[in-house]
Amino acid sequence: MMVDLKALNSRINIEVLLNMIGYNGERKRQGKDLRIRCTIHKSDNQTSMAIDTVNNIFYCHNCGAKGDLIQLYTDSTGIAGQAVAIERIRIIDEGKVA
Repeated sequence: MMVDLKALNSRINIEVLLNMIGYNGERKRQGKDLRIRCTIHKSDNQTSMAIDTVNNIFYCHNCGAKGDLIQLYTDSTGIAGQAVAIERIRIIDEGKVA
């Protein structure tokens, strides 16, 4: 089965994704961005990562990590292979798991 990654990424709920990767730090709204501590390099800076909540992309101003939310999930969890991450996100997206 072919997965439309762009469509899947556009439907990901950012709050659900942050919960999936175990992020429980501070979250600050700044315009269309959600600013958080980088979930990849685990920065002490509470606002180093910006998640664009309109386009569902992220960028860390400290380590330079960037991509869509599927990439954020794979980079933050260390899951081997994007296919596994896509499947987990698709399951949640389809409402099969709480």
